[in-house]
Amino acid sequence: MPSLLSPYSIPKSLSTALISCIYNSHDSTYDYRSEFIRLSVEECRKRGFGSVDALSVKKSSFPNGPASFFLQNGFEDLETVDSSVIMFSGRDDIDLLIRNL
Repeated sequence: MPSLLSPYSIPKSLSTALISCIYNSHDSTYDYRSEFIRLSVEECRKRGFGSVDALSVKKSSFPNGPASFFLQNGFEDLETVDSSVIMFSGRDDIDLLIRNL
């Protein structure tokens, strides 16, 4: 979605898309997120976006699974949006990650 439509308290821009609600499978055999990210990034590039943002955490599966997944797929950790959020996995930080296109 365009970041301007995001309900989250993040920087918003006409040139930035936001990935929201992509969850990982508990069985890595059925984890197709990398292909989905690759296709989504390409589609965002075609639609004229200059970057793609994602909100993620260190341990929990919400929102968008662990930040390590995004780092492995070409994203950079931009900033911590919220610290010590209580998740099912305990306290966690929500980070904003970005991939420039």
